[in-house]
Amino acid sequence: MSDLASKVSDVQLASTSIVNNGVANIPLASSGVLGVCKQNGMGVSFNANGDVYISTAESALVKAGSNVYKPITPSNQHNSVFYGLAKAAGDSTQSASTYSVGTYTPEAQSAIQNMLGIQNNVLWQ
Repeated sequence: MSDLASKVSDVQLASTSIVNNGVANIPLASSGVLGVCKQNGMGVSFNANGDVYISTAESALVKAGSNVYKPITPSNQHNSVFYGLAKAAGDSTQSASTYSVGTYTPEAQSAIQNMLGIQNNVLWQ
């Protein structure tokens, strides 16, 4: 069997050698540092071909409104707007309710109206 060391004399990353004493140590990627990385379920995933893609927040995560890693994308923006409006108004009942997207709890309705300065259920008639 041939000696692989005689076939490869250097390994470089961004034109910089990563070989030390005959061993190529590929660094972990970080801010400003090229290197290897792994998928950890924090908003980025890899498909079967190894392509990187954005892993969007599932509806339950949007409803809970507490995950800081999964992004809002066009496929779930309606959930984000719906639950986000109630949360911005200071309501905590909507995210705990069994109501579907599009139906606010009475408490959320009141909080949203107060936030917008609208009274007498003008928004919900």
